[in-house]
Amino acid sequence: MKLRTPSQILQLFKLSDFVCLDFETTGLDPQNSVIIEAAAVKIKGGKVTDKYQSLVSFDCELPEATNEDACRAANYCYFKDTEPELMQWFEKND
Repeated sequence: MKLRTPSQILQLFKLSDFVCLDFETTGLDPQNSVIIEAAAVKIKGGKVTDKYQSLVSFDCELPEATNEDACRAANYCYFKDTEPELMQWFEKND
């Protein structure tokens, strides 16, 4: 198998503009875990043009191992409050 650079992979799939999404969760079990952070990066012409990051909670309490005070200080909020901001970020053209 031939190893390819990220640039070669983008060319192979004819990708130049796309969004990478990253979600951090409280665990691996989809029945009992929740998303606590959402992040995204816009790629245009093969280059990063914008970034988005927000600590979120899907109407649940943070797990004990999470530093709740630090999350609140970092604008921790519920996803229902963050969703409009994230949708605006997706729609803006830069």
